[in-house]
Amino acid sequence: MSGCNAECKKFYAVWARACAAFVLCVWVPLCNGCGRAKARPNVILVTLDTTRADRLGCYGYEQALTPTLNEMAAQGVLFESAFTCVPLTLPSHASMLSGLLPPEHGIHVNGQSSLSPTVETIAEKLLEKGYQNGAFLASVVLHSRYGLAQGFSVYDDDWIGDGSSGGGIRRQREGEQVVDSALAWLASCGKTNPFFCWVHLFDPHTPYLPHRDLFGDRFLENPYDGEIAYVDRQMARLVEFVKNANLKNETWIIVAGDHGEGLGEHDELEHGTLVYNSTLHVPLIFCRVGANMDVPAVQTPVSLVDIYPTILALCGCPPTPRSFAADLTPALSGGPVAPRQLYGETDNPLLTYGWCPLRVLIDSEWKYIRGADSELYDISTDAGETDNQAAQQPERVAMMESVLAGMESEMVLVKPDEAQMTESDRQVLASLGYSAGSGAAADIEDVTSLPSPRAMMPVLLDVTRSYRLLRQGKQQEAINILRKAVEQDPGNLSFQFDLGKALYRAGQTGEAAHLLQQAVQDPPAWVDADLLIRVFTLYAAVLARQGNLEEAIHAGRTALELDRQSIRALNSLAWILATHADNKTYADEAVRLSQQALDLGGAYDASNLDTHAAALANAGAYQQAVKMAAQAIELARLEKNPALANDIEKRQQLYAGEKPYRAP
Repeated sequence: MSGCNAECKKFYAVWARACAAFVLCVWVPLCNGCGRAKARPNVILVTLDTTRADRLGCYGYEQALTPTLNEMAAQGVLFESAFTCVPLTLPSHASMLSGLLPPEHGIHVNGQSSLSPTVETIAEKLLEKGYQNGAFLASVVLHSRYGLAQGFSVYDDDWIGDGSSGGGIRRQREGEQVVDSALAWLASCGKTNPFFCWVHLFDPHTPYLPHRDLFGDRFLENPYDGEIAYVDRQMARLVEFVKNANLKNETWIIVAGDHGEGLGEHDELEHGTLVYNSTLHVPLIFCRVGANMDVPAVQTPVSLVDIYPTILALCGCPPTPRSFAADLTPALSGGPVAPRQLYGETDNPLLTYGWCPLRVLIDSEWKYIRGADSELYDISTDAGETDNQAAQQPERVAMMESVLAGMESEMVLVKPDEAQMTESDRQVLASLGYSAGSGAAADIEDVTSLPSPRAMMPVLLDVTRSYRLLRQGKQQEAINILRKAVEQDPGNLSFQFDLGKALYRAGQTGEAAHLLQQAVQDPPAWVDADLLIRVFTLYAAVLARQGNLEEAIHAGRTALELDRQSIRALNSLAWILATHADNKTYADEAVRLSQQALDLGGAYDASNLDTHAAALANAGAYQQAVKMAAQAIELARLEKNPALANDIEKRQQLYAGEKPYRAP
């Protein structure tokens, strides 16, 4: 080259640039397509609410209709033994996104706490690396008020408070709507920066729908399976988008169940109360779209907290250290996963029923449950956890208790923020079967002295059966069941409330008043604030029906003292003042209280509008009362409550004749 003239040098310079261009334009794309993902891949995290692993085809369930998930598992990596650390939606997702266990991030149940801003999430870490982050939610349980929106530029929960479902707050939306929103956002993402997209599908949560429009009569007998088949179809839409957008081999789709569902096993119909594999064992699949990874299923037990370091490692982002979360990326290329013990818990038995909270330790063969009585199962041979070997193996129980206690002592606790909840929020959570309790297991000195959730499940099943009997008009049968439940668990305020409500509806106010008077005298320390408000408002209604107006008003005011923004307490006291008393002071107070209930979000509930109409009429504002009653009637019909609509129509006729309504 030393003897080359200027023209020769110019030729070689052009030739070198051409070679470089060839490498960039041809060789690099070829490399990207031959099994190695780009440095900063896209990530779609899909969390399947209330989804048992053993109800998917890829986990061996032959009746499943899950072709998309089956194909993802076949081409990607399936984790056979993945476990959630808590069988409830909010704390489970907080653990996935933060890599922290519930005692560390401080969220133990739904609706009580909000993730602290000091906790770094996957989205926050990826945002620092230039990722576009979007989250698309299907349930009010994951509303942004609970702190999981940290790091997301788009957190799609605006639909929750729009009132379009006839209620002040929508409980959930269908998977098709969630995926529609996610796909619209994904299509808007630029190609320069990678994206992190979290999609939450709530459909397998109760009530289950068989989706006859899609599957005919196939799932009439097993609608839960129909919900999972429906979710699989939504997964197919996400996979198809990635393929059509030419993002194959550049995009990871990770599928995880947040918790399972009891489906009657161990007498648990739903989830949150027990910690057997029916609610802790969840699906976990890592799939790089367009690439056949040719990796066998991973047998070693893993935890959902492992999602945090694994996603960040895939994206080249060093995670904040986590004591109990493991990076699973070695397993994605066929490498080993180090065996370890996994933590699990539920405080829901305490906060809902006053029963002993549960703690769990899981390893590759054994599962230990700490509660009112110890449980030990060889899950390698007893997957159904039917043979409790705690009495036969006290040394193993002691060893696993020691390990569990050691893990708890090593946890670095982060104080969560208090969730800003309205009464509407609490009522919506209750309608989904969740407590938003105000207590914590750590506040009770000896929780093992409380009733065992496992032993109390048959009683809870009977209580659940009583609800159905009440809907069928079989009041006395339901009352007999509830009386027995209260006898079996006399400290259970929830059961006392259920019995008191049934007695009130049956007109047996004497027994109801005695029961509720005893209940409110010394409520247990664990009691959920909303439950206590419900007990006091029911007690007030019972006293009012008996004609004990002053005592009824006192009980109503006590309920309001517990929470000045409780729509339930405001509406209850306003109704008593408006429909039982002629006092002018009470009339003005009833208007003020009922209006406050509407202002706080109660305007989307027909019963609250009904109360305000009655208050207006009692105060002499009859024309306003007629108009308000008309709105209440319309909303009651939208709520598919014709009985309430008919009752309000009768009251409206009184207002039109310039007469107030007086409750019997």
